[in-house]
Amino acid sequence: MGNKSSSHVPPVSRDIRQVYFNGIPAPPPGHPAYL
Repeated sequence: MGNKSSSHVPPVSRDIRQVYFNGIPAPPPGHPAYL
């Protein structure tokens, strides 16, 4: 069940990892840039 934790990471950690697309850090969700 430890592996499940890796697949399902907290929203905060997931955002931090996903915002780095093309090596460019994107603003957090809900940021005006997304609007």
